Amino acid sequence: MSAVRSVGGIALSIGLLVGCATSRPTESVSTETVAATPGDADQWTPETVGRMQRLVSAHCTDCHSTPRAAAYTADQWRRILPEMREDADLSPEEYTALLAYVVHFARPN
Repeated sequence: MSAVRSVGGIALSIGLLVGCATSRPTESVSTETVAATPGDADQWTPETVGRMQRLVSAHCTDCHSTPRAAAYTADQWRRILPEMREDADLSPEEYTALLAYVVHFARPN
């Protein structure tokens, strides 16, 4: 688990979205095994973390860099992600999965 947590904490995060005028990719990233409950540590396998990394690459990195999930606390992520949701063109399922991911790997309060 700690290896997966490290991979997730180091490899993926979302930054603040300042705005973006580029078009979004149409390819959807599977979020089927990501539950809405961020506390479920069993869901964060290397495969699931990889899917979240691809989700960020597909929707977020056109506009900004990707700081580590641990760059912010869970409470900060809960304020940041809703602001970026529309510009990132996330489906409801993608948004729920991404929020669960960053909250799980967030910096402790």
